[in-house]
Amino acid sequence: MTTWKPISESRIRSFIGEDALAFSNDEKEFFESIRIPLQKWDLDKWGDYGEGFWVVAKIEKTVLWYNDIEEGFNYSTYSVLGKIDEYWCDQDDLALAVRRLHNYIRTGETGDRCGPPVPIV
Repeated sequence: MTTWKPISESRIRSFIGEDALAFSNDEKEFFESIRIPLQKWDLDKWGDYGEGFWVVAKIEKTVLWYNDIEEGFNYSTYSVLGKIDEYWCDQDDLALAVRRLHNYIRTGETGDRCGPPVPIV
């Protein structure tokens, strides 16, 4: 059995650099306008495993973050700075997550998203 370890700051920086190559000009401009210095934010229960998740961008009351448990970028709302409100387990690369977030900001529509595991009844 493999032991899971949280992603390092250098690795998340590498993902950002690699995935940003797939941005359209509009996506690059949007991402650069909302990008923030990397920060670890809490997310109840799920974030405890790796002392939070890396947040890479913020706009309005929404953050773009990397779920290193599921290995993909997601966006979620927040109510308090430093704490992500919603767990999502989409396995999007950064370009797709930026595209989805940009659409959400423009239209308010989230599209299909994968939530946390649920118990089998």
